[in-house]
Amino acid sequence: MVSAAAVTGEFRAARFGSEQYNSGMALTALAKKLFRTLSRVFPQCGMVSQAVAFNMFLAFFAVLLTALSVMKSSLEGKGGQEVAMRISAILPPGSWQLISAYVLRQKVNAWYLALIGWIGTLLVGTQLMKLIIKGIELIYGDHGTHSFLGRQIRGLLLFSLASVA
Repeated sequence: MVSAAAVTGEFRAARFGSEQYNSGMALTALAKKLFRTLSRVFPQCGMVSQAVAFNMFLAFFAVLLTALSVMKSSLEGKGGQEVAMRISAILPPGSWQLISAYVLRQKVNAWYLALIGWIGTLLVGTQLMKLIIKGIELIYGDHGTHSFLGRQIRGLLLFSLASVA
């Protein structure tokens, strides 16, 4: 006679073996869960994520202005053309003409441009951190009741901390 435990054990082994063989079902279930999670999160944060991407694009130009103003003396020297060609390879199209027309002029003070670049980086970075905080609040359903000045200071402190770290 076959005991019930033996039959149950054989059934478990056969069931376990079929689950191993049919791992596509597990991947399908995982994909469905991932899709449901993303469909809950992304519609809420679509506009915020686009604003973050745009601010990152703006931050690139503020940091570029700061970096080029610090490098201005080396760009005007003997090997300046070679350095300029290397830099132009990583810049977006059309930005090198803008830089050569305005940044590399003799009349422009490099420290003045560096100050403008740092201020721009600070403003855009603060805005970026505020948008990231807003996106996190949207995802978790937290409706922050901070004042305008409180949000600005939070964004500034977070950006300063992220810049230092």
